Amino acid sequence: MTAASRTISKRTSKAPASAAAIAGARLVLIWERVWPPLPLILAPAFLIMALGLFGVWRSVPAWLHLGALGGGALLTIAGIIFFGRDLRWPTRRDALERLETDGRVEHAPLQALEDRPFSAAPEDPLWRAHLSDMRARARAARLKAPRASADAYDPWSLRYAAPGLLLIALVAAGPERSARLSEAFSPEAGAGGAGA
Repeated sequence: MTAASRTISKRTSKAPASAAAIAGARLVLIWERVWPPLPLILAPAFLIMALGLFGVWRSVPAWLHLGALGGGALLTIAGIIFFGRDLRWPTRRDALERLETDGRVEHAPLQALEDRPFSAAPEDPLWRAHLSDMRARARAARLKAPRASADAYDPWSLRYAAPGLLLIALVAAGPERSARLSEAFSPEAGAGGAGA
C-alpha cells in the first residue's frame, strides 16, 4: 500500500458520528436495558421501607423482621442474577446502528464508513464514490430519547406499586420518617413483638 493510499484509507474510514454522539447512544441503549427490570429488582427494598414507615416493624418480633430482610435480600439478588444474565454493554456498532435508526437513515452509512474494501484498493474511484455517498447519508443520523421498553417486562405496570406505596408511606410517616426508615433495616431497633 502506498503512502497516498494509506492517507486516503485513514481519511475515509473516519465516521462522521462524534464520540459524544456514540457515547450518548450507548448510554441510551444501556438505560433501555437497565430501566425495565430495575423497579422489579428494587421492589423488595421499597416494600420493607414502606412497612417500616407505616410502623409495622415496631409491632412484629425481631426474628420475623430479620426474615423479611433476608427474604428481600434474596429476592433482590435473584432479580439481579435473572435480569442481569443477558445484560451487556452496547458495542460501537450498536451505537452506530441506533444513531442510524433514530435518524431514519437507510443503508447503514455510519457502519459503512467504518468498513474496509474487500477487493478494491482504498483509492479506487468506485469505493471513494461509495464513501462519499455514505458520508452524505450519515449527516442525517440523530439520537432520540430512550424508548419506553418497560412494558415488555411488566405489561400491567405493577412496577409502580412498590414505589407508589413507599411515597404514600413517606407522607404518612410525617416527622418520624427518618427514625422509621432506619428501623426498617435494623430488626432490634424498633421490635415490640408483643403486638404481633
